[in-house]
Amino acid sequence: MNIETKTLNIRKPLWIALSDLFLDTELKDYNYLHIAKEMKASGYSLDEIEEVLMLEVFPVCIANLHSVAGEWAGFDEKWVCDSITATKRPNRFRRWMNRRSFYLIKDDWQKVVVKVFSSL
Repeated sequence: MNIETKTLNIRKPLWIALSDLFLDTELKDYNYLHIAKEMKASGYSLDEIEEVLMLEVFPVCIANLHSVAGEWAGFDEKWVCDSITATKRPNRFRRWMNRRSFYLIKDDWQKVVVKVFSSL
């Protein structure tokens, strides 16, 4: 993926925050608040953030939720960023598959969205 430096500086904190949705643990209110703050700080619209989530973070992090012994303490930030920048955008079939697996993070995603639209 070819992303210019300015965009990377905005995206990296967002990628790292969104990757928490894929941890193999129950998220707490402070986790949702942190993700929501990074979403707001990015300056992106909710639609743009959903695109980042589904096309950039989801393909890299979803395997953790399918793993028997998945990561629960937090992903290595460098790994998240390097993996996303090295991964090609998913093709139409992969996007369809990602949407079918979205149920794995749907409840947490909805809680984050509520935080975005509430007073932080």
